[in-house]
Amino acid sequence: MKLFLDGHCIETEARRQRDRLVKEVLSSTDEHSHGPEVHRDLEMLTDFLTGTDFRALRARRTELDGSGPLTVEIIRTENGKVVVIEEEAP
Repeated sequence: MKLFLDGHCIETEARRQRDRLVKEVLSSTDEHSHGPEVHRDLEMLTDFLTGTDFRALRARRTELDGSGPLTVEIIRTENGKVVVIEEEAP
């Protein structure tokens, strides 16, 4: 899942995207209308938000503080951990 940071940090954007997906799921009258990727992304974002020390992450990788435009991708590894794997300038 790609997150676009521009004026806000990775934690804020992850929360914004999780909230967007929750609203999408709750507003749907048919639980299958939004596809399995929505549930997968929602679970991954929730795990990322609850399992990440964002203060330490931003200290190690200052570009994740949202001070400039940046696209990052988060994935779930084979062992189940959610990690930031890619950065690119927009």
